[in-house]
Amino acid sequence: LLEDIEGSADKERLKALGVDLDMLIWRSPETLEEAYKDYLGVIQTIRDKSETKDKMPPMLAVLDSVGGGTSQKEFEDEEIGTSENALRARVNNAAVRRIAAMSKDYDVTHIWLNHIRSKIRVFGMGADWFVPGGSQIAFQAALRVRLQHIGLIKRGDTVVGAECKASVIKNKTYKPHEKAILAWEFDTGIIRDYNLFEELIEAGKLKKAGAESKTEKADKRSNYVIDGTSVTVSAKNLLELIQTDSKVAEILFGPGVIERYKTKC
Repeated sequence: LLEDIEGSADKERLKALGVDLDMLIWRSPETLEEAYKDYLGVIQTIRDKSETKDKMPPMLAVLDSVGGGTSQKEFEDEEIGTSENALRARVNNAAVRRIAAMSKDYDVTHIWLNHIRSKIRVFGMGADWFVPGGSQIAFQAALRVRLQHIGLIKRGDTVVGAECKASVIKNKTYKPHEKAILAWEFDTGIIRDYNLFEELIEAGKLKKAGAESKTEKADKRSNYVIDGTSVTVSAKNLLELIQTDSKVAEILFGPGVIERYKTKC
């Protein structure tokens, strides 16, 4: 289920990223109330059609996004600029409690996207950002991850992707406050092996060789030693090196790995 409140999803892009459109229930509601009515209705329908809890098919429900939604009252109001933040928070809080109660015994995973808003007059105390939509969402969530844009991925002068830092704010199933760097290409999705560079350094397979030159600092590349051979490599071109140099791939991962990467590429 995709509740596309922002109207930003594209079927061709979703298909390219691996989404089975035949299995997708796509809604584009105008208000938060309409979105939650659809949301609860789909879950209830699947529950009713399942003979037992064990026979309910797995379901992924995505809401995009909490911060981008508007209340029914705000939508129908003739005055532009009327703030209804408290009303939106009450709608969200009530819906979250119902959704959590309905789906807790079923195989349903909820992914809710939200915005980060800047605070006014922080005076240096506490975080300078907050998350809209009420406190119940944060309370009910098993996992909260803050995504922060940190850079772009280019091929030549063309921007093909982006990098972001993922910080775990809350985690009921594992230790919180973990961090990771994620990257994705706009046409193909997440680059699964993007953290490979750091992992190889930690494992001792890549070893720093000398200080960086000004040129290396400019394009974020450095000299590293792989099995006694010096190479100039960065996180962004390591996969390309592995895909084109079978010797390097075999040194780092063992024989046969180059074929897997060529197939993947």
